[in-house]
Amino acid sequence: MVEDYATKALESLKAARILLEAGCYDSCISRCYYAMFQMAVAALEKLGIRPLKEGEYGHAWVQAAVAQELIRRRGLLPRKMASFLPDVLKIREEADYEPIKVGKKRARRTFRRTTEFIEQLQEVL
Repeated sequence: MVEDYATKALESLKAARILLEAGCYDSCISRCYYAMFQMAVAALEKLGIRPLKEGEYGHAWVQAAVAQELIRRRGLLPRKMASFLPDVLKIREEADYEPIKVGKKRARRTFRRTTEFIEQLQEVL
Protein backbone atom coordinates (compact mmCIF):
# COMPACT_ATOMS: atom_id res chain seq x y z
CA MET A 1 0.00 0.00 0.00
CA VAL A 2 2.85 2.40 0.79
CA GLU A 3 4.39 1.87 -2.63
CA ASP A 4 0.99 2.24 -4.31
CA TYR A 5 0.37 5.64 -2.76
CA ALA A 6 3.94 6.77 -3.40
CA THR A 7 3.65 5.72 -7.06
CA LYS A 8 0.35 7.60 -7.38
CA ALA A 9 1.96 10.67 -5.80
CA LEU A 10 4.87 10.67 -8.24
CA GLU A 11 2.50 10.20 -11.17
CA SER A 12 0.38 13.13 -9.93
CA LEU A 13 3.52 15.27 -9.60
CA LYS A 14 4.54 14.36 -13.15
CA ALA A 15 1.07 15.28 -14.41
CA ALA A 16 1.25 18.58 -12.51
CA ARG A 17 4.54 19.41 -14.22
CA ILE A 18 3.10 18.60 -17.66
CA LEU A 19 -0.01 20.68 -16.94
CA LEU A 20 2.10 23.59 -15.68
CA GLU A 21 4.23 23.53 -18.82
CA ALA A 22 1.05 23.38 -20.96
CA GLY A 23 -0.42 26.42 -19.21
CA CYS A 24 -3.24 24.44 -17.59
CA TYR A 25 -2.76 26.10 -14.21
CA ASP A 26 -6.02 25.12 -12.51
CA SER A 27 -5.49 21.46 -13.36
CA CYS A 28 -1.84 21.72 -12.27
CA ILE A 29 -2.95 22.91 -8.85
CA SER A 30 -5.35 20.00 -8.50
CA ARG A 31 -2.64 17.46 -9.33
CA CYS A 32 -0.23 19.20 -6.94
CA TYR A 33 -2.62 18.80 -4.06
CA TYR A 34 -3.26 15.15 -4.76
CA ALA A 35 0.45 14.47 -5.17
CA MET A 36 1.02 15.89 -1.70
CA PHE A 37 -1.97 14.08 -0.22
CA GLN A 38 -0.98 10.71 -1.71
CA MET A 39 2.65 11.00 -0.56
CA ALA A 40 1.48 12.01 2.91
CA VAL A 41 -0.70 8.90 3.09
CA ALA A 42 2.26 6.76 1.96
CA ALA A 43 4.48 8.23 4.68
CA LEU A 44 1.84 7.85 7.39
CA GLU A 45 1.25 4.23 6.34
CA LYS A 46 4.99 3.53 6.36
CA LEU A 47 5.18 4.76 9.95
CA GLY A 48 2.10 2.80 11.00
CA ILE A 49 -0.01 5.91 11.56
CA ARG A 50 -3.55 5.09 10.48
CA PRO A 51 -7.04 6.47 11.03
CA LEU A 52 -9.32 4.69 13.48
CA LYS A 53 -11.32 3.20 10.63
CA GLU A 54 -9.01 1.41 8.20
CA GLY A 55 -8.73 3.13 4.84
CA GLU A 56 -10.54 6.33 5.83
CA TYR A 57 -7.91 8.85 4.91
CA GLY A 58 -9.96 12.04 4.84
CA HIS A 59 -8.36 15.34 3.95
CA ALA A 60 -8.70 16.81 7.45
CA TRP A 61 -7.35 13.64 9.10
CA VAL A 62 -4.29 13.49 6.82
CA GLN A 63 -3.55 17.18 7.35
CA ALA A 64 -3.80 16.81 11.13
CA ALA A 65 -1.72 13.62 11.17
CA VAL A 66 1.05 15.24 9.10
CA ALA A 67 1.17 18.27 11.39
CA GLN A 68 0.94 16.30 14.64
CA GLU A 69 2.88 13.13 13.90
CA LEU A 70 5.39 13.96 11.17
CA ILE A 71 6.18 17.52 12.21
CA ARG A 72 5.51 18.10 15.92
CA ARG A 73 5.98 14.65 17.44
CA ARG A 74 8.62 13.07 15.21
CA GLY A 75 10.28 16.11 13.61
CA LEU A 76 10.51 14.43 10.20
CA LEU A 77 9.42 17.53 8.30
CA PRO A 78 10.27 21.19 8.83
CA ARG A 79 7.64 23.16 10.80
CA LYS A 80 6.93 25.40 7.82
CA MET A 81 5.39 22.40 6.06
CA ALA A 82 2.52 22.17 8.57
CA SER A 83 0.61 24.64 6.40
CA PHE A 84 1.49 23.14 3.01
CA LEU A 85 -1.40 20.66 2.72
CA PRO A 86 -4.15 22.99 4.02
CA ASP A 87 -2.86 25.89 1.92
CA VAL A 88 -2.73 23.88 -1.29
CA LEU A 89 -6.14 22.35 -0.56
CA LYS A 90 -7.57 25.86 -0.37
CA ILE A 91 -5.95 26.80 -3.68
CA ARG A 92 -7.18 23.54 -5.23
CA GLU A 93 -10.73 24.28 -4.15
CA GLU A 94 -10.45 27.74 -5.74
CA ALA A 95 -9.00 26.23 -8.92
CA ASP A 96 -11.67 23.54 -9.12
CA TYR A 97 -14.77 25.44 -8.01
CA GLU A 98 -14.29 29.18 -8.52
CA PRO A 99 -14.76 30.96 -11.86
CA ILE A 100 -11.47 32.88 -11.57
CA LYS A 101 -8.46 31.02 -12.95
CA VAL A 102 -5.25 30.48 -10.99
CA GLY A 103 -2.35 32.34 -12.57
CA LYS A 104 1.01 31.09 -13.76
CA LYS A 105 2.94 32.59 -10.83
CA ARG A 106 0.70 30.94 -8.24
CA ALA A 107 0.81 27.61 -10.06
CA ARG A 108 4.62 27.68 -10.23
CA ARG A 109 4.88 28.53 -6.54
CA THR A 110 2.48 25.71 -5.66
CA PHE A 111 4.41 23.26 -7.84
CA ARG A 112 7.67 24.21 -6.09
CA ARG A 113 6.11 23.71 -2.65
CA THR A 114 4.66 20.39 -3.77
CA THR A 115 8.03 19.20 -5.05
CA GLU A 116 9.71 20.23 -1.80
CA PHE A 117 7.04 18.45 0.29
CA ILE A 118 7.30 15.25 -1.74
CA GLU A 119 11.10 15.21 -1.66
CA GLN A 120 11.04 15.57 2.13
CA LEU A 121 8.53 12.75 2.48
CA GLN A 122 10.49 10.48 0.16
CA GLU A 123 13.27 10.58 2.74
CA VAL A 124 10.77 9.16 5.27
CA LEU A 125 9.99 6.30 2.89
